[in-house]
Amino acid sequence: MSLPKHFPTEQLGAANRRKLEWYYRRYVEAFYQEYRFGHFLLTAYAAVPALLTPDLLYKLWQNFHQYRWAGRTERIHRVAVSDLLLSPLCREVGFELYEMDAGIRQAFLDWQQRIAGEPLWQDRHLATVKSIAEFLEEYHARPNPARQRWGEAYEELQQWNTLAFTRPEQLQKKMWQKLRESVAGKKETETLRVLDFWSKTETQLALSTADTVPEQWRQNARFAQAWKALLQHNTQLFTEAFTQDPAYQSMLDDNPEGGIAVSMPVKVKEVLDQIQQAANPEPERPERIMALLIGVDQYAHPELPQLKGCGNDVQDFGRFLENAADYLGMPLEAEPLVDREANLEQVWSSLRGLVNELQQGDHFVFFFAGNSSNSLARMDWEKDGRLYLYDSEPGKGGWSGIRQREIEEMLIDIIRERKINCLLVLDHPQSREQPVTKAATDPLRDYPPELNGSLVILYGGEDGQVTYESTFGQESRGIFPYALLKVFREKGFNISFRNLIETTRLRMTQLTDQQTPAMEAFPAEMAEALIFSHEVQTEEKIYEVRFEPEISRYVLGAGARQGITPSLEFMSTLVRLEDGRVLTVDAVYRDYASIRDFTGDGSDTTYRATLLQAALPKIQVAFDPGIDEKMEAQLRSVIQSYAIHYIDIRDNWEDAGYFIHAWQNDYFLSRQISTREARSESLRPLFNLEPNPFELIKQMEYIAQWTGVLEYQNPNSRINRDDLMVAVGLVEDQRLEPSNLDKLEPSRIEEDPAMVSVDYPGGERADTPGVQLQLRSEIKQLLYVTTLYLDSQYGISPNAVRQPLEPGGLVSVPFMVQGNNHRTIPLRFDPKNLDLGKSEVHDYLKIFISTEPLDTQPLQQESLELDQDTARTTIIRQQEERGTFTIEEMDWTAITIPIRIIYRPDTGSSSGYGNPYQQQQTSSPEKNMPEEDFFRQDYTGSEAPEEAAPASRINPGELQMVRDMVAKNEMRRAMDTMLSLTKGTNSENEIILLANRLNDLERQNRIGVLTSDDYALSRNRISFALLSNISLLEESDEV
Repeated sequence: MSLPKHFPTEQLGAANRRKLEWYYRRYVEAFYQEYRFGHFLLTAYAAVPALLTPDLLYKLWQNFHQYRWAGRTERIHRVAVSDLLLSPLCREVGFELYEMDAGIRQAFLDWQQRIAGEPLWQDRHLATVKSIAEFLEEYHARPNPARQRWGEAYEELQQWNTLAFTRPEQLQKKMWQKLRESVAGKKETETLRVLDFWSKTETQLALSTADTVPEQWRQNARFAQAWKALLQHNTQLFTEAFTQDPAYQSMLDDNPEGGIAVSMPVKVKEVLDQIQQAANPEPERPERIMALLIGVDQYAHPELPQLKGCGNDVQDFGRFLENAADYLGMPLEAEPLVDREANLEQVWSSLRGLVNELQQGDHFVFFFAGNSSNSLARMDWEKDGRLYLYDSEPGKGGWSGIRQREIEEMLIDIIRERKINCLLVLDHPQSREQPVTKAATDPLRDYPPELNGSLVILYGGEDGQVTYESTFGQESRGIFPYALLKVFREKGFNISFRNLIETTRLRMTQLTDQQTPAMEAFPAEMAEALIFSHEVQTEEKIYEVRFEPEISRYVLGAGARQGITPSLEFMSTLVRLEDGRVLTVDAVYRDYASIRDFTGDGSDTTYRATLLQAALPKIQVAFDPGIDEKMEAQLRSVIQSYAIHYIDIRDNWEDAGYFIHAWQNDYFLSRQISTREARSESLRPLFNLEPNPFELIKQMEYIAQWTGVLEYQNPNSRINRDDLMVAVGLVEDQRLEPSNLDKLEPSRIEEDPAMVSVDYPGGERADTPGVQLQLRSEIKQLLYVTTLYLDSQYGISPNAVRQPLEPGGLVSVPFMVQGNNHRTIPLRFDPKNLDLGKSEVHDYLKIFISTEPLDTQPLQQESLELDQDTARTTIIRQQEERGTFTIEEMDWTAITIPIRIIYRPDTGSSSGYGNPYQQQQTSSPEKNMPEEDFFRQDYTGSEAPEEAAPASRINPGELQMVRDMVAKNEMRRAMDTMLSLTKGTNSENEIILLANRLNDLERQNRIGVLTSDDYALSRNRISFALLSNISLLEESDEV
């Protein structure tokens, strides 16, 4: 797929190019017979005005909807108006007020300039920029909805934008006069607004209808950019402008007569004087991001496993670095090496070249996805951190490759002398057996504290684990890079390495049980530093609160990219001004957030503020691209009818972490999208399949709040996590009753676990498992402990007891069970999960440690019950009754422990389908694959292919026969056939569980305990789960 000839794709960043390609594919290629080229043309016309409203864009369509195409007169379809405004090309900046992305708008304006003289395009009778600009001038001269709603600032901006195309000389006079007035009145915000627009007029001047545009006017636009940088205290950008163009010097004069007075700090004046005196000045060099990105899917040697997602990981990580560089204002030099390019010679050459270029203040990133000795080696001594490249071969000392310790030593030699931040992101397991390097002082490579720079290493897994791939979106990706980059996209760049790895860990527990990310930092305190920052942030971050004339209200100078979250019904995002006033954050946009009910002390006043409390983040949800259009329309209609508190519906599926699907007549939510390879029936639903759109919305709200609480952290906590020790006691093979929950002793204890796993016996057995909790503190301060239990059915159970934790003390934390406090909390596995293809679930234990007693009751949420509706009024009543959650006046931290509950059918089951638990025990102990192929796990390093391959393969035609049986409602025959086909494979346990479930269902139906509707619904769910397993089998190497 390619955009039209002459379109300036080279100007677009990677993210904008993907947005535009998606738009072109969706509305030009996919609907060419219906829409022809109309959507693209209307987008080009919409690039002329500075801002868009539905009324303005509709009027543009009315006046310029005809064009010629292939010799015929065509009309732009009216639906293009709404399609454009709701697409990723535009963002809503106010109520019914939209702005096209600046880079995309620039590209469309340049494209119109390029095709203006092309005979082919002239024959198509397109509207010219001049005619559109003249129409806009007339439109804004008359009353219109936006003019009445947004007032003078909106009207002025649109008029200036039109004048830049039609009468640039008049625009220069207006802006000069406006600038003089704002400077004289000391209205810095207004001055910045004028300079910002003036600096962006260079493109419009190039498209101007005036016969000639003096070069001085273009130079004015560039000078406005420099002045704007000065007002924003960006000395570097201001002085660079004067370095690059000496003509700017003539624009500054000590005599203010006839000009505008520019306030300039002494240091800036000294820099300008030095520039003027130097013959060939050297501009101050900004911090740079230097990166080497390596991904190896295809290996030359046949004994190394071939992978699928490493190249995609490199591409994704490269886009992340582009966004980071854009946000931080840093130049980026990134070199991707994939497959054949990632050979030993090229990697060493590129690594040495980049490292030799590193200078004071730079940031170096090394990313690797592929096989390594840490994931493939069987013996601990072989786990030497060797990264296998495309041409790696076996030898006397093991496989050839590049050792992690060699990279580290190369970087340590540099950061001893220079302040350079180095980040290694390695999608392979950490190894405790790595040889001690020459710089180490203990076996864990504790580099000396006299480093000027830093080295942070992020691992995809812990020692002894294997890292995996899975299918995300439309292609394979590594689970660790995927989860890591998702956290960055949702949390912004203002996140410490420790919080980053902790949030990524929690995300990964929902994707795989076999992989836990790890981190090392040298020096150790750099774990608390923000990414691409040279310092650990010891003081609270200062934000600016200013008046924004364009929306006539005060805003916080930070938004979603800075990690700011909007306030919720029961929890507000709060900032505190220097004078002690507390303000509430309302709506959050990309780089700013509106402030609720704050009038300030005058529009010229700017305030300094600190973040007092952040609300839970919303989850990003999108419709699966393959969803039935009628079902999507029905659900969208319901969404518009009800208030949604914790969810953002995104038009672009790439921005989302959850996806809405439809199968037959049911909706469901999952973390994947359907593709040609992964159809809707192969996707595992997070909860019930719902025929009722309203019930799905309720599900999403529950899941959203549950997810927000699960990942809630305090990035500014001063409580040292390393001084807190957690012990989890697991009670197994004992009967749990209300009378003995305080008397039972744990069968095993795990200290500071990344995750705990327990078996849940099925059948008639009553010895269900339970957990106990103890906490020890080495902090010399009185603390308080309270807990939340987050169950797999999205319930949140707070502990009413705020247990004091004495300095250096030990405390057993009680749990609330049926209204009473007990030492042991029973665990639960609902057998109805088996209908959804789930033989295991995850609960979470969240422990809050705070300097003051913390009330977590407002976070309470009842569990969703499988196959049972919960009225929406229940949700609303809960929100009203539980009050407001606030933690603004205390310091706190949180520890989250995942609990994996694995369903094991009772050995005494009367079913004739065998014992899956026994089958699991007799399988190979060396195989480190997840027990359940939840996301079609592939190897990112494992055993050699001939050992990992199944003994026998299933014929795809036989699986299609089973599909046909299900379609004919021959469930018994289909199940028996699947049991025969999967015998001895990794999928056998799943099919046995489904067969047992079908047996139970048929028995209950025979004795009359089920209604016909309940029977049909349960049978439909088992059919769905069976088809899901068939699709996963088709994508595995067992077929």
